[in-house]
Amino acid sequence: MRGLFAGFCLVCGQLFKLSTFLIPFCRNHLCFIFLFNRNRASRRPKLIDPESFGRPAMATFLTLPAPRVLWLPGESFFSLCSRQHVCSGNLSPKITSESLFGLWHRSIKHDLPCGMRAFEERTGGFWGGADSILTERTILPLFAPFQSEITMLSAIETLKGNQLGALKYRLGLVTGGFGAEHPLKGCPECLDEDMSITGVPYWHLAHQYPGVLLCPVHGSLLRECTHNRHWCGRFSWNLPSREIFRAPLIAELGEGDRALLRTLGQAAVDLAALGFKKWFEPSVVSRTYRQHVNRAALFKDHVATLRRFHPFEGLPSSNQEAEVFVAQMTRKPRGHCHPLKHLLMITWLFENVQSFSEHYRRTASSMQLPRLVAANPCASVEETSISPPSIGTLRPKKLIAHIRSQLIEQLAQGLSKPAICATFSVTISTVNKLLRAQPELKAAWEKARFDTQLESCRHVWNTLRSVHSDKGTKALRACSPATYAWLYRNDRHWLKAHVAMQKGVRVRETALVDWDERDLRLRELVEANLRQAYAAGAQGSRLSRSSLFALVPTLASCLEKYGRYSRTRAYVSALLDVKPRVQSEIEKGEAHQSMPQLYLGQV
Repeated sequence: MRGLFAGFCLVCGQLFKLSTFLIPFCRNHLCFIFLFNRNRASRRPKLIDPESFGRPAMATFLTLPAPRVLWLPGESFFSLCSRQHVCSGNLSPKITSESLFGLWHRSIKHDLPCGMRAFEERTGGFWGGADSILTERTILPLFAPFQSEITMLSAIETLKGNQLGALKYRLGLVTGGFGAEHPLKGCPECLDEDMSITGVPYWHLAHQYPGVLLCPVHGSLLRECTHNRHWCGRFSWNLPSREIFRAPLIAELGEGDRALLRTLGQAAVDLAALGFKKWFEPSVVSRTYRQHVNRAALFKDHVATLRRFHPFEGLPSSNQEAEVFVAQMTRKPRGHCHPLKHLLMITWLFENVQSFSEHYRRTASSMQLPRLVAANPCASVEETSISPPSIGTLRPKKLIAHIRSQLIEQLAQGLSKPAICATFSVTISTVNKLLRAQPELKAAWEKARFDTQLESCRHVWNTLRSVHSDKGTKALRACSPATYAWLYRNDRHWLKAHVAMQKGVRVRETALVDWDERDLRLRELVEANLRQAYAAGAQGSRLSRSSLFALVPTLASCLEKYGRYSRTRAYVSALLDVKPRVQSEIEKGEAHQSMPQLYLGQV
């Protein structure tokens, strides 16, 4: 028995020694063969750092040496991490996330990555520092020019941390009307070209900017990725492939539509190129728009083509909606808008970012010129230097008995201190000493002054109401801000009562959302996309949840509002529960008459 046990231990020891040699060997050389099997041409860039083979790996890689990929031209940061995930041979995205970021795999963000400080420390800055990666390899620079410098520096610090938090809300993405989700996009022609040149597909940063719908190189429509969405493959490392691309709903584009999409995409790329180098002041931007704005109806025509594409479905479709949009961009700014709104205004009024920057510079110069003239310190210094010192009129500090009694009488009636000084030729300090010596007199004087001011302000406000009876409270307040402020602080109940009595007051009604109308439009959108998709050909034996959300990108986020979209929710439930036989008939076009009842009917 002892001999058998010793033999067993000897065999286990030899197997352990053999595994310590074979595992690193197979790992390195299989990755090398996989990535270099079609990379023999000398014109192809290097994909893996040769020095990483045989080098002691990071402790997070379980002491196994893992090759490190190199940056490819125009590659995004998410693409680099995805290639590193494939090259490392990790079966789970959780292992790669913990190795690179020290975070759970549910922290994977393909648009605005977090945990960048830990990434820089764990990789030793091999791929660059956190600041350089965020400003050069992500879509973050697109949001910088129309934000404040303080906001963007705070955003960088947030992304260096381990949680994204409310960053997208602070940047105005959640409330911008375009959604805070930025799906991965790719070009099929770029995919084939990358495979032939580098042997591996990757995500191009220029394709990922919001507003870029055409490939800047080939001019073809970009395909949205169905993975890394909150309804499919949300937390994963993926490389582009035709299998995960969503088929475009629009097959052909007119030359005018293509020119508009090309202009918008180039403007987005140019705005991202400005990045952290230039900051646009919101007040100057709105004034620049006002100086060149045209009729709102023209803006509706400008965005008519874009409404067919995601995420531009919510753009103005009527003259009234266009007027509201233009008014929002040209009024006094109350915050920072989504950059896509600015890009729409820029392409409408100036065609490109360079022309807008030039007009912005001229507007800023004209707005700063009066300030510079008024703030010139030379004039005040010279004026003071030539003015001779003046001696005021001497006034007595001691009061005669009859003057004192008259002064007390005037103070009790509420006469102002400057008026008393001018009437009785006394100093202000004398009046103050008298008031401090007699507290009852001071209280009477303050009450009389308050009553006088109250009567005066009420009279002014009533006069404004009678003269401007057709205006609202905001306009009346602008006529006399001091009067409104005094009444608001000291006589608020009277002010509110008379504001309510104001005839013709334009009370701003709360912008109520017509959820029934939204529900109807969303269901019509689902119906239209389904008709278009199944008219083009069969899409599979059964309509799945992910394929339906891929057809209508806004559907998933809308259905998250559980108390809304009841009709669309019931309609979608009926779609996903329909029998495969009926669905196959629809795909073949044999049940066209039954589509309104089963798929497109009332629920």
